Amino acid sequence: MSITRASIVLISSLILLGIATAAKAQTCSGSGCQYIVLTKREADGCMVFVNKSPYRVTIRTGAGGHAPTVYGNSSAVLESVFYGCMKNLLGTYTATAHDVPPKKKVAQPEEARPAENRPAPRQRPAPAPQAEEAPEQYTFRVSNRCPSTIKFHLRYKELGGEWRTLPPWKIYGYRHETLKGLMGGLIASENSVAYFYAESADSNYEWSGEGEKGSRIFKRIQVRPEDSALEVSFSRWTARGNQFQTQLTCR
Repeated sequence: MSITRASIVLISSLILLGIATAAKAQTCSGSGCQYIVLTKREADGCMVFVNKSPYRVTIRTGAGGHAPTVYGNSSAVLESVFYGCMKNLLGTYTATAHDVPPKKKVAQPEEARPAENRPAPRQRPAPAPQAEEAPEQYTFRVSNRCPSTIKFHLRYKELGGEWRTLPPWKIYGYRHETLKGLMGGLIASENSVAYFYAESADSNYEWSGEGEKGSRIFKRIQVRPEDSALEVSFSRWTARGNQFQTQLTCR
């Protein structure tokens, strides 16, 4: 029996086609390929998918084939829709794994991290600067215990550091006033020493320093930490909190 050259070419082509078909039948794509093995059962030649993992894997084979689900550590026969088990698989199949936990990232030791990726060292915040204690400020309150109006003069050291004598305040009978300036702001001083002079409108009473009556000598008033009150002429000055207080009486 002679074999022609054309027959040899035809046989070679069929062999190559079979090899290509077999290789194509073993092509798998998808996340479940690493868990699935496709084998043939020796007893009947049926194709079997074997799952060697604990995860569920679904198989898709394309037209004509049944899409089996292969549960963890089990196997499933590939069956045709009409002809029972399949003994050959032409084309690729897709295997999809389910319920696979995500891979945990292993933290690199500090030495293994590139310098540019290392977190910057924590810096302690600088302590807040402590505010300096402001000096005490004193205001002045005068009570008139007389029936007539009193003219009250005050010489005090302003917050800016200058000594100042203001025009007299008129304090009506049986009234009291917290001394205010011309613009309505409270008279205040950081100095614990001040001077005052007062006289009644009828000129019958005068509160001043030592000297002849009518000489308008200012009387020094000072409240020190050890003194809660000072007797000054016919008045009594008392420091309550940050306020000089006095009551002018007519005796």
